[in-house]
Amino acid sequence: MSHIEYEIALDLGHTCPNEAFAWLSQLPDCAYVRTTQLLNIYFDTPNHDLKRAKAALRLRYDTQANCWLQTLKTAGREHNGMSARQEWEVVLPASETDVPAWQLELFSPDAQAYLAPIAPAMRPLFHTDFKRDIFDYRQGDNHYEWAIDRGEIRSAHEEHPARISIQDLEIELKQGNVDSMRALAERARTALNAQPQYLSKAARGYALFSNAPK
Repeated sequence: MSHIEYEIALDLGHTCPNEAFAWLSQLPDCAYVRTTQLLNIYFDTPNHDLKRAKAALRLRYDTQANCWLQTLKTAGREHNGMSARQEWEVVLPASETDVPAWQLELFSPDAQAYLAPIAPAMRPLFHTDFKRDIFDYRQGDNHYEWAIDRGEIRSAHEEHPARISIQDLEIELKQGNVDSMRALAERARTALNAQPQYLSKAARGYALFSNAPK
């Protein structure tokens, strides 16, 4: 089963993530939930078919939850820094830290149909590994999740050893008003001297490959 994900990402730039943590800690109606380490592997074909379709297939290991998640995100819409895209996510039966193979059959039929033509050619492409601090925001009918991400994006292939850092602040809609979420994100941007982050972690991962197909 899929759902539409609405989120806004900010690039903390030279702002220390600890400042973002402190700002969220004093924000009314906002409560710290947990910190976890997220290990992510993105897959695509040698021709980058998913990139061409503006989609992404990811395996993620959540060390706090002790499970692997398999996620497919398809092309989305972006407006004023907010992204909205279709997402399918399933828990893999393996819980050990050894990387499992991604499994097409675990997805719903519509996600399977999307991936089936290119599934045999899929391979690991790059990793996005980062620590995530999670905060829960609830005010009236509005429920948002904040996440501070710090870590790195690195290639999965020896021929492309490049890596770049991650220093993001994200807010995701769980329930409620999208305009209120946008206003809250703007408060964070101003308070932390942050900039809109228009590139997803996947897009930044592909940017490591200077010779990737256009």
